[in-house]
Amino acid sequence: MDTTRHMQDHDQVDPNPAVPEQNQLCSTPFHPDLVSLEQRCKTAKPKSYHELVEDIFRGDMPESCTTLAGRDAFYSSYLDTIQATVKGRVKRVDRFTDLLRFIAARTAMVLSYEEIADDVGIPKETAISWVSLLAEMGLLYLLPPHHWSGAKRPPASPKAYFLDTGLAAYLTRWDSPNSLMTGAMDAACFETYAVSRIVRSYAHTSQPLALSYYHADYREVLLLQDGNKVYPLTIRMHTFPPNPKKVFDIVPPFYAEIQPRLVICLSHMFFPYSHNHTTWLYPVWAI
Repeated sequence: MDTTRHMQDHDQVDPNPAVPEQNQLCSTPFHPDLVSLEQRCKTAKPKSYHELVEDIFRGDMPESCTTLAGRDAFYSSYLDTIQATVKGRVKRVDRFTDLLRFIAARTAMVLSYEEIADDVGIPKETAISWVSLLAEMGLLYLLPPHHWSGAKRPPASPKAYFLDTGLAAYLTRWDSPNSLMTGAMDAACFETYAVSRIVRSYAHTSQPLALSYYHADYREVLLLQDGNKVYPLTIRMHTFPPNPKKVFDIVPPFYAEIQPRLVICLSHMFFPYSHNHTTWLYPVWAI
């Protein structure tokens, strides 16, 4: 993340806290071809549901923070750093912070700049500028809508994902892993966790991440494109998601080489969902 961190827990100061092991960047970018996925599963450390929930709640918080007070002190200091960083670039830091909280409560959702502007009390153009600034700082990932030349409608707005799920949990005032993952944001936080891990795996490589989302008939898939191949993905907070084929049916036939579909989920292993091996389940901990 580009923003310099000066974080500390309630009883220990560490100007350069290490990112916890579970959040360290993978050495290779995530790619959903079957051979790469199998190899990734072999080298990744399996995690229980409890461990995954802890990961999502903690985010980039250092291991030295073991209490709620420590979490609050860490992310309060981080928020101070963010505010100090943008102070020379925005006129109203208080409203910028309101925008940050607004988007945290809507992570993994399609952005509505009009809604942001109305809620925060800023012009739409300012909302667009501030969201771009958050992405520039490495706080947000903006997932573009998929668009092709034959589309009849203009592309929609991007989806916004917090790259630190712990910061999103702090800003939305969830006070425990259990409350976060049994509350209204559980599926959104799980999706955010999965997408952030994919994005971070590309952070220190020269390879571009050609990821987008496609929405039709109240269903949505992610599309990772590599040359003339497209890999449809969906993220489900289930151990054995029901009927993922129904979701993948919306993928339009505008690619000659649509690859096997991947369901990123709470599965304990990587294995085919369908008898013809066109759909596979993949554990989120192996991203």
